[in-house]
Formats: sequence, C-alpha cells, structure tokens
Amino acid sequence: MNEKPIKILLIEDNPGDSRLIKEMLKEVKGNTFDVEQAESLKDAFEHIEEHYYDVVLSDLGLPDSWGLDTFVRLHDKFPRIPIIVLTGLNDETTGTEAVRYGAQDYLNKGQVEADLLSKAIKYAIERKKVEEDLRMEKSFSDNVINSLPGIFYLFDNKGQLLRWNENVEKISGYSNEEIDNMNILDFFNGDNKTVMAQELQEVFSKGEATTEANLTSKAGKDIPHFFTGLRTVISDRLYLVGMGMDITEIKRMEKALRESEEKYRNLVERASDGIIILQEGRFKFVNSRMADMLGFEISELVDKEFIEYVSPNVRDAVRVANERRHAGEEVPNQFELELTRKDGEILCIDVNVGAIEREGKPADLIFLRDITEKKEAEKELLMYRQSLEERTVMLEKLIEESPVATISTDLKGTISTMNKSAKKLLEMTEYKDVSIKSILGDVVDLESTDNFSLDYSKRDGSKIPLDVSTAVLIDGEEKKGLIVTLKDISEISGFMIKPVEEERIETEMEYELDQGDMFILNDDSPDTGFKIFVDLVKHGKPGLCISRLNPAKIKKRYQLEKTPIVWLTRKEVEDENCIHPNDLITKLQSTLNNFINEAEDGVILLDGLEYLVTQNDFDMVLKFIQAINDDLMVSSSRLITPIDSEALDPRDYHSLRKEMIEFKEKKINLPVQ
Repeated sequence: MNEKPIKILLIEDNPGDSRLIKEMLKEVKGNTFDVEQAESLKDAFEHIEEHYYDVVLSDLGLPDSWGLDTFVRLHDKFPRIPIIVLTGLNDETTGTEAVRYGAQDYLNKGQVEADLLSKAIKYAIERKKVEEDLRMEKSFSDNVINSLPGIFYLFDNKGQLLRWNENVEKISGYSNEEIDNMNILDFFNGDNKTVMAQELQEVFSKGEATTEANLTSKAGKDIPHFFTGLRTVISDRLYLVGMGMDITEIKRMEKALRESEEKYRNLVERASDGIIILQEGRFKFVNSRMADMLGFEISELVDKEFIEYVSPNVRDAVRVANERRHAGEEVPNQFELELTRKDGEILCIDVNVGAIEREGKPADLIFLRDITEKKEAEKELLMYRQSLEERTVMLEKLIEESPVATISTDLKGTISTMNKSAKKLLEMTEYKDVSIKSILGDVVDLESTDNFSLDYSKRDGSKIPLDVSTAVLIDGEEKKGLIVTLKDISEISGFMIKPVEEERIETEMEYELDQGDMFILNDDSPDTGFKIFVDLVKHGKPGLCISRLNPAKIKKRYQLEKTPIVWLTRKEVEDENCIHPNDLITKLQSTLNNFINEAEDGVILLDGLEYLVTQNDFDMVLKFIQAINDDLMVSSSRLITPIDSEALDPRDYHSLRKEMIEFKEKKINLPVQ
C-alpha cells in the first residue's frame, strides 16, 4: 500500500529556482511529494487558508515581502505549519535568524541537493510534530492543575515557584509575570512567613506537613489559608507540591460558633438565647432574643400556640413528644427542632426543656439556641474534609499517571506500589512480594536517601543505564518505607569527566589561547594540535582529549598520566571511555557539556572531526559544533580541533570556519578569524 504523499507549498517567484526544487523532489527515491506553488506571500496565505500542507518551503525575497519579515509574517499567521527557509548564497545569516524565530531549518539554494532537501523536509515535519505533542502535553498538564480546587503550586527546595494554577493569581492578586519571579515565602509577612518557612523544612524532612497561615495579597489583605505540602521527586530532583484553600469563611463560622457557645454558657446571666415559658402549649413568656429569632414582636407571640411556629415537617412528632412528657413518660429534654420564621426561613434550633410551676400550674421552661450557622459550618467542614480526600485521590492518580517511574516499599523493602511508568520501564506487571533489592540489587539502602546510577538487565538480556533516586518515607517521626524513582538515561547520558590537572612542568608556556573560543587548526597531521594541547595541560589547565586514536598510545606518546581521553570508536573497549560516532548529539555532546560546565580554565582537544563527518550527515556535525560553541562561549575553557581541509568539501570546511577561529601559529596570542 502506497504511503500518503507529502503535501508541500513552495513559495518562490523565481521560475528557475522553483523548477530546480521541483526536479530535485522528483529525483528522491521512495518518497512521494505533492508540490503546489505560490509566487507571493499574499498568494501563499490564500493557499494555506484553503488547503492542507504538511510543510512549507519559502524563499525570503518575494514581490510583496522581503527578508526575515517574510518568515515572521508567515509563521505568525500559521504557527502550526513547519517552515523551511530557502536562502541565497550570501544570506545565511538571515536563515540562521529565521531558525531562531521558529523556522525548522534553512537551506542555501546554491548548495541544496535532492537527498538533503528530502531529509530536511522529513526532519522538519517530525520536529514540528514533537513540538506540538509537547505543547499539547503542557496544555493538558495546565488544565489538570487549573481544575484542582483551591490553590496549587510546585516549587524547588529554595521555595522558588515553578508551576502554579490560576487560583494563585486570583487569590493573591499578583499577575502571572510577577509570580514567575517570586518565592513562596514572598506571599507571607511577619510571623506567617516564619510559620511557612518552618513548614517547608518539615516537608523536606518528613515528606508532608500541614499548617494554617495568613497569605498576604498584593493589596495587603491577610487571607486565612489551610496549606498542605508534599515532598515529591521530578526528573531526579526533590520538589514540593503545595495545595491550599481559602478558609476565610470557615474561620468566620468558627468564630460564630465560639461566640454562640459563649452565649450559651452565659445564658442565664445575659439571656442571649431564646427563653420561653409554655403553659398548655401556649407562649406565656418570650424574651427579646426569642422574638428576634422568629422575626416577631414579643406582643405578637404571647398566648399564641408554640406548635404554629414549628416546621410542618416535625409538628406531629413534637405533639406526640409533648403528650408523652405530660403523661409522665420519659422523653429527651434536649433535642433539635426546626422553627419557621415570620419571613418563612427555616431555623435549626437546639432545645432544652425544664419543668417549672407558674401560678400554681405546671409549665415548661425552654431555652432555645439558634444553631443554623453551626449546622451550615458543620456542612462546610464536612465538604472541606471530603475535598481533602478527593485531592489526595487526585494526587495518587497523578502519581500513577506520572511519566516519572515511581516505586514505594515497606520497611523490609517489599514493593507496595508501582506506577505505570515503572512497570513499563522494568517490564513488570506483577510485583506482589517482590523485593526492591531483587530488581536493583544490594546498592539500595532502605535506611537513607540516596542517588546513584546502575545498569538494569532487561528480559532480552540487554542493559539500560538507570538514574536511581531514593527517599525515606516518614509519617510523623516514624519511618514507613522507601520511595524510589527511576530514569532511563541511555539516550542522553554522557560521561561525567572530572577535570584534573597534569603535573606541571617548569618551562615557559609556548601557546596562549583565549577563553571561550573554539580554534580550527588546518593541518593534515594531528601532531600540532596535540603539541598545543599538551603545552596547555602541562602548564596547569585541566584538559579533555577526544580522539580517534588509541588512548594508550596517546598517553605513551605525549606522556599524559591524568588527562582523561575519550575514544571515538564503534567498539566497546574495557576500561576505556568509548563513544560510538553516531552518538554525536547524545553522549558526545553531553560529555563535552559536562566537562565545560565543570572545568575552570580548561582545554579540549577534539581530534577526529573528519571521522565524525564520514559517520554522520555534515549538517548534523555542523549543528553539533554550533551547540558546543554556544556552551563554550560563556565558559572559561577553550577547544582545539585539528582538521585536514583537503578531506572535506570546500563548502563544508567554510561552514566550519565560520563557527571557529582559525589558529595561526605566528599570532598565537591574538588569534584572528
């Protein structure tokens, strides 16, 4: 079955260039391209609005638009379509700028070939799909946290806010941009800041903590909040997940309840609750509080039957209870009752009944307390507890669905839970009675927090490197077990090269290379490059050698004892740091970045660039060099790469020279480009 053709919109007003590109696409074997053409930006807008295209190839010089502005207008109007910019021989700078503003790639029309064009189109489509997937994943994540009740935030061990939901902005009054630069403690003042700082320490030490503190809004208003903090691990680092709820109304209700209880205790002295005397079921005495509760004047109630103000729902039950009481039967003297106010509102009343005599006849002395607010408060508190339980369930669900492989164990190391990511990574479906040590080995310490790497053997016998983080689960002051997070680092991990210095020699240093620069040494022999490198490392600069040559021979030939050497080879050689040439963007780039970030005033020799070019697309090698240069320029190190210009296409060598400084021995203290 034939694959669906790739729909391409070519925006080009030059007939010769458009014909050349179309002919190139026809030459590509195994690929079907459906090309449509627009000769102006206005024409291109109409095409895209009416048709679907997988990718756009666009010249930057059009009749109605010119230069980088052409790409910006096209990208702003149709941000979801991958765009490859076509430039002239002298316009590579504009192409590079377009990539920085969102273009998937740029191609020089004078240098493009059919195979390169085909690969660029496929890579652009794939990269755009990855970008869209990441955008959708972030959108889904934002929707999840914005749907949580109350406030939600994620911050690091210093309290710096990393993620938050919309409720943080609504309650605090700060804008999204302002919150982006805030620490969690910036929301609190005075004693409340001290309370929250102590809670953060407790969360990191115990894994979870709750507290109440007043959050101060941007306008200076104190807002009572109930906070829950949880310790979690994301991408091998500890973070805090915080959840909070505005309890202003609950505090008001608690205050009302306290006041109500105080009134009840001082009922006789202050007569703040309703007090009535009933005789033969009629009001004989009514205090002002009781009249206010029912919404009547006292004179309107005297001699009226009490049963008339009882809610119809419970009148029959009240009549039966009164008849039994007056017949001498034992019935409760305290109960709850619903009364109907003059305006129809139903009140929930707490009733206490006592027997007295009035004018020589039996009567009932009744104390009535309005507990409507208390009932509402109890209802609110119940809903609040249910909300906490729901949030706990939601958090457990988030962990289960998390892309971070997570396992928990009991004190003996027996696995208690394992989320989906962990099952997939470890290829396990059942873990009942399985010990964590049977999976990861005795390196796991059940008593402490740790971080280490190991090789995990899969079912097919292959091994993958895992980054393992463990943390002790603590409830209060009692250890409950262990939480373990795993990460497959096989695709991104390079060597962590520790910068070391060689024994210094007591001679004058012959070469001096500026920090932050990448030097290209045009030489058909690597000896000059090694001569410069050895001179620097033997005068106190920590070095890293990347070479196609055997490390043992390098050490012997140049008398290097401590300097680390990475061998570019397809073989895995025991006791040597070997990197496959196709691991250019993963292990090799990561290894160099690790060294650049760690070394102080270091030097790198990258010997074997011709070998990397033969094993990879030149464009990939060029982008690798550009990426390393980005990190090198802001560091205190420098890099030397000897290369035989005769071994490369002149255009390729020219592209490399644009990224580096050409080393000239006669001007070593002031390299020129």
